[in-house]
Amino acid sequence: MPSNSKLNLIKLVHVISDTNIGGAGRYLLTFLEYYDKNKFEVSVIVPKNSKLLEFIPNAIEIDGIADKSFSIKGVLEIRKVLKKIKPDIVHTHGALSGRIGAKLAGVKNITYTRHSVFPPSVYLIKGVGFYLNKWLNNWTCKKIIAVAEAASQNLIDSGVDKEKIEVIYNGVKPLGVRTKEQNEEFLRSIEAKAGVPTLAIAARLTAVKGQKYIIEAAKQLAEVRGQRSDGRGQMVESVPYCQIIIAGTGEEYDNLKNLAKKLGVLGNYIILAGFVDDIEGLMNACDIQLNASYGTEAASLALMEGMSLGKPSIVSDYGGNPELIADGVNGIITPQQAAEKIAEAIEKLLGDKELYKQMSENSKKIYEERFTAEKMVQKMEEFYAFLLQK
Repeated sequence: MPSNSKLNLIKLVHVISDTNIGGAGRYLLTFLEYYDKNKFEVSVIVPKNSKLLEFIPNAIEIDGIADKSFSIKGVLEIRKVLKKIKPDIVHTHGALSGRIGAKLAGVKNITYTRHSVFPPSVYLIKGVGFYLNKWLNNWTCKKIIAVAEAASQNLIDSGVDKEKIEVIYNGVKPLGVRTKEQNEEFLRSIEAKAGVPTLAIAARLTAVKGQKYIIEAAKQLAEVRGQRSDGRGQMVESVPYCQIIIAGTGEEYDNLKNLAKKLGVLGNYIILAGFVDDIEGLMNACDIQLNASYGTEAASLALMEGMSLGKPSIVSDYGGNPELIADGVNGIITPQQAAEKIAEAIEKLLGDKELYKQMSENSKKIYEERFTAEKMVQKMEEFYAFLLQK
């Protein structure tokens, strides 16, 4: 095994191109908190002024990679840094410049993580682009980490050899449990109601995250709320009153607000909370998590965090969602872009206390078995050891 002058630690460099803290950034921060300091000496390369610097103050800042997968300047800057560090392993996130720079710096063990799932560009699934992508991955990487089987298939569809991919699911720290009083205080802080069945989605407000269909589902719930016949001439309550918190910012904010207003559900069924930095508060205050993605979703950290608190989920069947949520076990899976199915799932789960209890118990159990931060980091360390042995 390679050695270096500092107690024979393995020199590992992570390269990330994000200026904001998204899924890849949180993944990296989790690794940095849990990795074995007796085995690894870790350096991190980030763009100038990245928000990650607040949490990784000793990170190495460079020009040319801010929110860019590839740039010539980024390649040259990273090559220069890596020539000085002489790492045993380079692990990149959204930074092709990092892989090429590492290759040009003579690093033998290079890998990257595919954090997302999305329809590959046409030029990547056939013709010259397919073979160019295949060659580029073979040239720069020994192995690639995919955070879900769906992410692995995404890579395969664009030319990557299946044998080159290792699936290592995301993992998260468990969220702390808050009191009823704390939950009520949180709800008031975002102008939501206490004592009301609450659902929540935390995601960027962009079309493919599907918040539109959640708002349309809320309209359907509002229309059937109240009383209807049970088929025997008796009138029964069909849907308990509920509220849906949509947390996040993005280009679809105004469109979503206008839609909710038009459908008459803004402020009662739908709470547009904007950016919520207290995710622990949000997850504690909600009863059910929602995820309606239809264009990008791999292994949702938010779903895992909710699971750590025993929150059942209602999710679309896109990407890695079905790998986290087992239909009828720890949540309900709905078709993509199907508001009526989301409404039916909400009605079913809120209306059946025993089903809710079972799914809640299963959510926490599945989290503890599969999605803890410790399990993810342990598998990453095993992966690094495998790289060094090849």
